[in-house]
Amino acid sequence: MATPPPPPLTLNDGRDRGCPLARAFLTYRAFLAVTLTILFYSDLDNSFLGQHNAELFSYTVWIYGAMVLGSIIVYHLYTESCENQTYLMVFLDIPAIILMTLTSGGISTGLSLLLGVSIAFGGAIMRGRAVLVFSAMAALALLGAEVYSDLNKVFPNTHYTQAGFMGLSFFAMAIMAEMLARRLRETERLASQREIDLADLAQINQYIIEHIETGIIVVDMRNRLRAFNEAAYRLLGMPDAQRALPLSNLSGELFHAFTQWRRGQIAGNATFAPKGAPHQLRVHFVELGSVTPVGALIFIDDLSEWAERAHQMKLASLGRLVASIAHEIRNPLGAISHAEQLLRESENLDAGDQRLAAIIHTHSQRVNTIVEDMLQFSRRGAAAPEAIELRSFIETVVCDLRQLFALEERNVRILCYETAITLMADPKQCRQIFENLLGNTVVHFDRERSALRVVVRTGLSQRFATPYLDICDNGPGIAREHEGQVFDPFFTTSPQGTGLGLFVTKELCEANRMRLEYRRPKEGRGCCFRVIFPKSTVIGDDGGQA
Repeated sequence: MATPPPPPLTLNDGRDRGCPLARAFLTYRAFLAVTLTILFYSDLDNSFLGQHNAELFSYTVWIYGAMVLGSIIVYHLYTESCENQTYLMVFLDIPAIILMTLTSGGISTGLSLLLGVSIAFGGAIMRGRAVLVFSAMAALALLGAEVYSDLNKVFPNTHYTQAGFMGLSFFAMAIMAEMLARRLRETERLASQREIDLADLAQINQYIIEHIETGIIVVDMRNRLRAFNEAAYRLLGMPDAQRALPLSNLSGELFHAFTQWRRGQIAGNATFAPKGAPHQLRVHFVELGSVTPVGALIFIDDLSEWAERAHQMKLASLGRLVASIAHEIRNPLGAISHAEQLLRESENLDAGDQRLAAIIHTHSQRVNTIVEDMLQFSRRGAAAPEAIELRSFIETVVCDLRQLFALEERNVRILCYETAITLMADPKQCRQIFENLLGNTVVHFDRERSALRVVVRTGLSQRFATPYLDICDNGPGIAREHEGQVFDPFFTTSPQGTGLGLFVTKELCEANRMRLEYRRPKEGRGCCFRVIFPKSTVIGDDGGQA
């Protein structure tokens, strides 16, 4: 579980961080006390402060300053609730300001307006009816002071009407301040709740992005990485890439597709296979920025599961079709072969007829081979995976093929860069895969059998840490114009070939979630086929190389 966010700050927290208004009220009171003291003792001309009773005003202003200083100390030490401290501050301000007003000439001096500021601060901080109580206290105190002045003839004129309106203004300011404070607290509460909701949503989004199977990459306008999740890092083979580095550091194939999309050469979708990866990837590009482009968002999906489902559906439909066609071909083919045998047994055949009969026999056998391959392909069931120790399995298959094709040990060499690779696959289908690939190197070799050199190499890919098997030879190789067709059904360059060998081999690989690639040798003649095993294999502890 994620750590819950801290509770939102409120106006009525006793700590300094929770009482910004109380802190402002204290600052105002300290400024007021210092200002009144300085003005009183500065002997300014026409100063009305303390003009009626200078001694009492002096005592009052010093006591008020001491109370303000005490309030500041209590504020920093008292950690319960600043609302209680506000009660005390407003309660002390009322008699202090009333006394300073009386000793300075009465309500006409305007000092009583300072009570309105204190009442406004109280209304903003206090809750409930307390603010009305203090407003009533201030209004009654002001009226009481006016009654006292009138009874004792302190001032020549009375100002009851002014005092009454001043009292009403105290109520108005208190109510308005309380309403504004209530809205402020509600706004703060909603903002805090929205902040918590946004934090939770961001945390959920981050969790989804990090654990979703789809890779997500964000790049800026300079094709530099801004962000990428774990799935993208894993699907692209865990490259040595960091934020702010070029996209090409993450994947050269992806950068090529992205560049083509930026130039408008391809649509928003593309498919590519990282070199050495056991899977194909589908990418989708989305431009970021509604008005001005600011970057791009790249989605990466692994097509392995979808490809496997499509492959199973294709095999099911293709198998039914092939079985029906092969059955229809075998009947007339059997009749042709039987007629050819009877024809060859005739004693009246001349040399030309015997040559024609031989042609019939040769091509009947070829068609029969194609039919047998098609039937074998259609009868193949689903893979039955078992644990296979790759090195010993390859050694067994190579030993059998040496005997089958009368090869010597120097003709086929086994190199194992990884000593312990155990994979889950169908052993019968794997044997057929390796026999087809090794058999092709022998059948298509165009020189003396003694010159044949086949290298069977196993190891781990450095980029994806996936096991692989390479079968490379020094034969005639495959022409560049034919490289894209080697896995197509019925494609062959040999007059005796059926064109189904590599097609069936590739289908067997896909049935076991393997990937078969043709790789052109970097130099010299020959060809090389690589079988890449899925990541579900169990790999040994020794390091490999590719």
